[in-house]
Amino acid sequence: MTTKTRAIALHYLKYSESSIIAHVYTEQFGRLSLMVKGALKPRSKFKAILFEPFTLLEIELNHTPNSKHTLLIPKEIRLFPVLHSLRQDVRKTTLTLFLSELVYKSVREEQSDLALFSFLFHSIQILDILPNGTSVFHIWFGFQLAGYLGFAPTQNFSAVNKYFNVQSGGFDAFVPIHTEYLNEKESEFLAHYLQISPDRLQEYIPSFNIRNRLLDILLLYFQRHHEGMNSLKSLAILKELFHS
Repeated sequence: MTTKTRAIALHYLKYSESSIIAHVYTEQFGRLSLMVKGALKPRSKFKAILFEPFTLLEIELNHTPNSKHTLLIPKEIRLFPVLHSLRQDVRKTTLTLFLSELVYKSVREEQSDLALFSFLFHSIQILDILPNGTSVFHIWFGFQLAGYLGFAPTQNFSAVNKYFNVQSGGFDAFVPIHTEYLNEKESEFLAHYLQISPDRLQEYIPSFNIRNRLLDILLLYFQRHHEGMNSLKSLAILKELFHS
């Protein structure tokens, strides 16, 4: 059965001299793997650039209940909608590398999750038009994503509970006996990111050292609460870019 679905490009790899395997997250079917023949040819109908990280697409393909764990061949692919600054702003382009890798490694379900898809789709659109706050967008996005995946941090920060504990996923009144926690100032910034909308991120921009610490804790949090999560190749690039 031929179906159209919105999709988010996550990652692609070279399959042959002219073809690629593209991994996408779709609105109707969750995660899918596509065989895109001829994508590396100069005159290809569906060029590999369509599958750059976090490109928003509409894809037409044949999908049946037996399509799971198989490579599907798309019939039509188009940009939907067209993004602008994500491909022109080096900071945003680097962010999409990191965030798409985070999603690629943490979102594995081959079934529809409309709430998760909506969050991803609209977050990408927001990043595309966001004028300020990009230096902490990834931290906001990552902890919001954790909530959609079922392990949201407990929002209990207060004058008493002021140390974020990675292992428990909440804010503690006392410094934990282990090292996987945030200090008071770091925890306060995280508490803001758990509650605010992305258009207010520019109001809460900490120092580079705190941003770096929050990023490390984000990834550690995923590793502690999401089975199979490992290191991200794009992390070093992201840290170097935002070292300012």
